[in-house]
Amino acid sequence: MNGQVSECAVQGLTVVRLAGDQDVATVASLRDWLSPSPGATRPDVVIDLQDVSFIDCAVVGAMVGARNAAIAAGGCVHLLGLQRLPHRVLTLCGVLEVFCVHNCLSEATLEVG
Repeated sequence: MNGQVSECAVQGLTVVRLAGDQDVATVASLRDWLSPSPGATRPDVVIDLQDVSFIDCAVVGAMVGARNAAIAAGGCVHLLGLQRLPHRVLTLCGVLEVFCVHNCLSEATLEVG
């Protein structure tokens, strides 16, 4: 499945939901989604990866860029629902620990609330 992206605001947080394969073919448009939405009141960004089967290093770079912007604004990038392969890629790239990792959205909203 090609990569799909949607976005919404939940309790002041920008939630970006990804699905399918996220790779170099999708990363250019993905970068635009990985910043706080106009409806957000917090600098944090939540990336929901529950339906992502694959990410490559280009996507990891975009996620780290979003994390750096969020940290500079006083927030964090929260990752939800990491599946086996995306978890492995983030671990092999040595960046998993720079993200706030949660099992579900309620955990992320509790952490920032």
